[in-house]
Amino acid sequence: MMDLRKRIFIISSIVVLGVLAIVLVLVVPREPNVDVPDFDPNQPDATDDADDAFVDDTLDLPPVIGDPTAISPILANEDAGERYVRQLAIDFVERFGSFSNQNKNAHIQDVLPLATAAMAGWIETQGQAYSDEYQGSTTKVIVSDMESYSDTEATVHVEAQQAFETLTDVERVYNAGTVQLVNENGKWKVSGLFWDK
Repeated sequence: MMDLRKRIFIISSIVVLGVLAIVLVLVVPREPNVDVPDFDPNQPDATDDADDAFVDDTLDLPPVIGDPTAISPILANEDAGERYVRQLAIDFVERFGSFSNQNKNAHIQDVLPLATAAMAGWIETQGQAYSDEYQGSTTKVIVSDMESYSDTEATVHVEAQQAFETLTDVERVYNAGTVQLVNENGKWKVSGLFWDK
């Protein structure tokens, strides 16, 4: 006769093996029972028939100019210089308008290299006082358009969403304004930011 310990060991081993078998049956993925048709490279593909193209005569859309499958961030009427100035204005507004009262005014240091000396002097007066209670802002430019552009000066219209945040609340504000830029010794710098009131 087996003693009690051997019986317990054998019974618990059988139970563990049974549980493992059930888990494996449930966990191991089974191949789906899908009937895949045979592929014959000599047969014409049904999707190759150009006569079956979808056409909706109820839509009144203008024809697409250029390649509709090509995606380009470049505006058609904007040269590289204008695009650079417009992007510089966007970067300035987003960096300057995004701040926290707990990051030692890092947003000020981020935009100083983008501004003229006079503008940098004004920017340095716009710091946030430190507080234990968090307050911050995140700014995203949603519209930008070149108002005027020459070799020495440019004006960019911007519209931005600004989210003012605290630990308990978020308030969204939409602003529109202009960013003025000047070309100083071949380098574009922000000389003014004016929000419409």
